[in-house]
Amino acid sequence: MNEYNVLSKVHDTGQGNRSDLKTYGKSDVSSKKRNKTSRDIIAEEMSISSSQLYKLMYIDKQNPEVLDKLDKGEMTVNKAYDTLKSGMRWRLGGPRESALDFYETPKVVTRHLLRNEKFDFTQSVVEPAQGKGAITLVLKEHFSNVTAYDIEIDFLTEKNQYDLLITNPPYSRSIEFITKAKKLIRNKFCLLLPIGYLNGKRRFEFAFASKAFPLKRVIIFVPNLHLGHAKSSADTLVTGGLIGYAWYIWERGYVGDPTISWIENLVD
Repeated sequence: MNEYNVLSKVHDTGQGNRSDLKTYGKSDVSSKKRNKTSRDIIAEEMSISSSQLYKLMYIDKQNPEVLDKLDKGEMTVNKAYDTLKSGMRWRLGGPRESALDFYETPKVVTRHLLRNEKFDFTQSVVEPAQGKGAITLVLKEHFSNVTAYDIEIDFLTEKNQYDLLITNPPYSRSIEFITKAKKLIRNKFCLLLPIGYLNGKRRFEFAFASKAFPLKRVIIFVPNLHLGHAKSSADTLVTGGLIGYAWYIWERGYVGDPTISWIENLVD
């Protein structure tokens, strides 16, 4: 990005009709099939593809702290771009209070979980990644014993046990959260995760293969949630995102194959 910033001044980007450097309008068309833009020229000088440069520009604009993860090899450019584009910006790191890094889970999403899955509301429940507390507010509408915290207490070092856990976890630490939940949670834990979380050898091994604390159920939201939309908030649900989401429910001692169901009507 430092190299791009220098070259962009040399090529005087942002002038005239070079708006492609700020939008993705033509980036899905190969640079070999259209007139070269300033971005194409700069990408050639940097020995990377024009689309790859666009993704780096997008990442830098949305959350420049993610560039450190790319430098350290903790995440690929494509993975960072897809995650940011899907609206999960806060999951990639950075202050949870940052406008670019934090998105609340609309309260209606949690209410639908409580309506569609059976819970004993006298049991203790923990929300270990509460952010500004949208999920916690809904839990307190139903449960009398709610524990909630965020980065000031690391769930991965937690020693207390709880009957239940309900959260929208940091995606990059989801396997760690699942592994920890299987040790601390007595009865059931529920995580809001992308539908694509179902596949993958490593996720199967750590998240789904256990017979002692197996996956019981997946509840899919039919309209894709758009958690990263500017108007999405604790009180406002926006749909139409690129990523499908579901509640994943694990229950200790559950016997049988996981079941799947859908939530089509998202009216609160």
